[in-house]
Amino acid sequence: MKKKLLALTAALCGVTVALAGCQAALVSSDVKMEKTGAGTKTITAIIYGDNSILAGKSPTEEEGNTVGNNSKYLLVSGTALENKVKSYSALNDITVKATEKDGDTELTITYSFTSIADYNTKTKTLAKDDAADIEDATWTENADGTYTYKENCDNTQYSIDNIFASLWNDSEAFDKTGMGDCDLEAYGYNYTCIYTIISVSATVGDKTQKVDINKYDETNTVVELDYPDYLEVTGTFKETTDDGNKTDDKKDEDKGCGSVIGIGTGAMLVTLLAGTVAAVAKKKKD
Repeated sequence: MKKKLLALTAALCGVTVALAGCQAALVSSDVKMEKTGAGTKTITAIIYGDNSILAGKSPTEEEGNTVGNNSKYLLVSGTALENKVKSYSALNDITVKATEKDGDTELTITYSFTSIADYNTKTKTLAKDDAADIEDATWTENADGTYTYKENCDNTQYSIDNIFASLWNDSEAFDKTGMGDCDLEAYGYNYTCIYTIISVSATVGDKTQKVDINKYDETNTVVELDYPDYLEVTGTFKETTDDGNKTDDKKDEDKGCGSVIGIGTGAMLVTLLAGTVAAVAKKKKD
């Protein structure tokens, strides 16, 4: 799927952001499905620290390769950032966590669902004004015992547009001018410049499928990839025993072999005993 207009906007925005020295948040999403159709979706945004290397840039470059001033745009972090994101979300049933790792912030937005219908409802609620752009995901039980999850790859972007737009317009949390470094709005750009969808993925039983949406080249410019319309993955769930443990086919096979060996050993013992009895009887006769 190619969105030429969005791609052009992202490219131009990338130039402006590059001039400013800051780095847009890198966003990915992952859905983990259960056999019942329930599951969990986690949306992760990596927010680079000022001393981090710009996406796509080489760490061996001597200058112009660090983010520099993300902290001048994003004014909140940690618990304050978590609370802001929660306040922006139209979906109340979310868990937001901001964790610092090696100078960067990993922001996660997680929500669980009881069925594919519940997932679609919650995703549309999260999307708020963009709900009409969300295409229902599907969950199919196949005749061969496998299950298939299918969703439009653009659903993640539509679902979080409201959150990033709200952040952009919250002067307590975000400074569009970067404290005077570069006024993004003066260049005609909007909230879409402060995040980039990198990938979407889903896990069904023993299978995981990932679709790459965008990447950064060596000049820190966003390059939209020719990704498919849908993320689709088919997988198999292992059966569970009464105690809740997953069955292990290999163990079952080994157990079967053990039974055969046991039977064989038993037969040998019977044969030996029979031979011994016969020998004793013969000796007595003699």
